[in-house]
Amino acid sequence: QKGIAGVDQAIQDIFAELNQDLWLVRREHQYVLDQWENIKIECENRGKEIEKYGERLEGIEGERATMVARELRTLVETLSATAFKSRTDIERLVEGEAFELNTVLIVNRQSHAELLALMEKAQIIVAMEARMNWEVRQAAWRQLRHDRCVREFHEDLTAKSYMNPQPRIELFERMTQAQAARHETRIANLQALTRMKLPESGVIEKVVQRFHELNKEEDAAISE
Repeated sequence: QKGIAGVDQAIQDIFAELNQDLWLVRREHQYVLDQWENIKIECENRGKEIEKYGERLEGIEGERATMVARELRTLVETLSATAFKSRTDIERLVEGEAFELNTVLIVNRQSHAELLALMEKAQIIVAMEARMNWEVRQAAWRQLRHDRCVREFHEDLTAKSYMNPQPRIELFERMTQAQAARHETRIANLQALTRMKLPESGVIEKVVQRFHELNKEEDAAISE
């Protein structure tokens, strides 16, 4: 019984670990599969302990039968040596004793057989419950990993590093500075035109060329 109790405790210890959601969600699926292999081994060990227990019971009854037979032979020899009764009476007396003892042995063996049958039935139930409980924890692992994945996805989407990453901030700063510089250039070109008293084709061409260059720079900045 101690061996069976030890195996039962080992199975309980495995499930005690599997039942911790915070621990389970951090493990890979292979861990869950490995734990089932450990549970299966312990269930097999439990069956072996039942077999050994049955063998011990059978050994006890065998030793008892051997001892009874030896004591009956000693009784016959002792009574025969005493010669208080005839050999036939002695044998009849011993047969009665042997019948009662054999009846006890048969009842004991029947009780042992019934006990082992109950233990084997309980073994089947333990193995089935272990499998069902493991499947529950495997489903829990899948649910926990699914929920964590969804949660981390939403956290990433709403995180500052995603909504406004540093490269984006730096890009907008460069674009703002470049736009300000181009705007200053446009103002300077327009001021150059306003200062003219009479139109000069050369000056106008230079201003137009500057505006073309500014437009190209604007297009290039937008393309980035």
